[in-house]
Amino acid sequence: MSTIGAAVFDAVAALPSRGCSMREVIKSLPDIDRDQVISAVHRLSEKGTLVARHHGFGFTYFIAQGALRPTDGRGRPRKSEQSTRRLESSPATLRSETP
Repeated sequence: MSTIGAAVFDAVAALPSRGCSMREVIKSLPDIDRDQVISAVHRLSEKGTLVARHHGFGFTYFIAQGALRPTDGRGRPRKSEQSTRRLESSPATLRSETP
């Protein structure tokens, strides 16, 4: 699941009403492209994380009962920023350099 999916989940959870419209989700995430937010909402709906209910005026989205915040595919919650730290050399290189 993408970081955008986690941001959408957090935005829906943080909105004061029980359900929200797509417009409210987009408005609550101004730094993320509108199309990416819409795609993330649809992905979360397809996976069962969000529940969409149709009304005469559109859809209202709710967090599914028992749904957990999206993870990184390994079961760990997504971090907001990925670490950019890189190792300078591999352990094999370090072992070969020791006298």
